[in-house]
Amino acid sequence: MKMDLKNIFIALINAGLLYYLIGWLSVNIDIAQFSKQFRALPNSAFAITVCLNLITLFAYSYRMSSILKSTFLNSLTVVSIGYGGNAIMPVRLGDVLKIYLGKKLLKIPIPNLALSSFLEKIYDLTALSLLMVIVILVQGEKYIDKSIFFAVIITIFLLLLLVFIVFININRIEILMNQF
Repeated sequence: MKMDLKNIFIALINAGLLYYLIGWLSVNIDIAQFSKQFRALPNSAFAITVCLNLITLFAYSYRMSSILKSTFLNSLTVVSIGYGGNAIMPVRLGDVLKIYLGKKLLKIPIPNLALSSFLEKIYDLTALSLLMVIVILVQGEKYIDKSIFFAVIITIFLLLLLVFIVFININRIEILMNQF
């Protein structure tokens, strides 16, 4: 009986949130104007955006399945939850939701999910840092004032050094995460 009341309570909260969201949308979004603007988008731009998002989603899922040594489908589910959560919740709470629901629904241990999320952020930081290095080396003088150019290069180098240190100590980090 307790679970039934809990499910009813959760359903009521969801219904209340949905009612609030519909009310907010009806007040703040002009559906006719939105529809007009949406139809003005080129179909190719829409298709490219959807394809790039799907490619990113699958790449993240593959990467997570490699890190967690789990099935691709479980990783796709967890990553999709994280993407959806980050799209509708502030301050990257989708990552917290991803960890919670990954544990609750898919029985993936929280330390593994937390470590996976941490490593994803490190991978992303590495990719962005390398991209910044390339852009700075190719176009840097045009966009970065010469007085801070050296400081920017040093900062990027330190970020990459931090990433390298994390990779060297990844086994120790994993052991620490499993202790929690």
